[in-house]
Amino acid sequence: MIQAHRDYWHKVRKHTKEEEDNEDRLENDVPDLEVYIADLWPSELKEKPISFDHDFVENRKSGIIFGDRTDYDEQVANFVTDYIDLAKQLKNLAQRSGVSQDEINHILDRYATSKNTIGQTRKYGELLGGRFRLTKVVRIDHKDDGNDVADKVFDYSQKTIEKLMEDGYRDALIQMDLQAMKDEFVKLEYKFVKLDGKSELDKKSEGMEKLEPLEREFQQIQQSVKTQNSHDIRTIVSQVEDFIDNVRSLSDKLKENNNRSIREERELVLDAAKQFQETILSQD
Repeated sequence: MIQAHRDYWHKVRKHTKEEEDNEDRLENDVPDLEVYIADLWPSELKEKPISFDHDFVENRKSGIIFGDRTDYDEQVANFVTDYIDLAKQLKNLAQRSGVSQDEINHILDRYATSKNTIGQTRKYGELLGGRFRLTKVVRIDHKDDGNDVADKVFDYSQKTIEKLMEDGYRDALIQMDLQAMKDEFVKLEYKFVKLDGKSELDKKSEGMEKLEPLEREFQQIQQSVKTQNSHDIRTIVSQVEDFIDNVRSLSDKLKENNNRSIREERELVLDAAKQFQETILSQD
């Protein structure tokens, strides 16, 4: 899917004359991508089994075979994009430092060791074009209920299908609200490290130090949601309540900095957390 997205925007789509005449526009002609993945197999077990019976072994084997393996693809995509960004920044630095375009083109026209999707050897210049960021990857996890049996994949009864659809709808609502909470928290983090009166390094260090406990709390909420069952709902609600209280406690620090935009973003985080909490409670 990632390759198809790049190929369409960078190769298949007809470019405008403005894009064809502008090297930078051609290099950045692929829009960023948001990905939503519905996992049909649980990524985490609800709890360790009491015994490794036939049903558990067969069910776990299927989970390992058919489970989501996109974490590695996501890491590689982001890793490659970071390298491309670094190369572009070095290229721009060379241009600003007076390196001639002919010297830069001499490097970009050399052949690399990798090949493209049709087996042709790439040039370095080709590596810079058509890159984009995976700005969001949302995984809607199928929860392990601890009662699965062997060969459940062959159960197409109406009752089972309706139950799976109901579970999927519920899990999607929970995950979308959790993602909205994460999006607002990331914005708060970004604004927190841009406080005035500090060097960039000092700002980032100080801002992240204040938010690291909150980040750990959010990660714990994410983990609880992955293994969530009916008995975990109250635990998750309690974790979210602690998160909300700690976000509110940032108020004193915000008064010190008198930063309105951060205060407003904090309120958006609180609103998103409350909405997520309501969605979790509605499943109880």
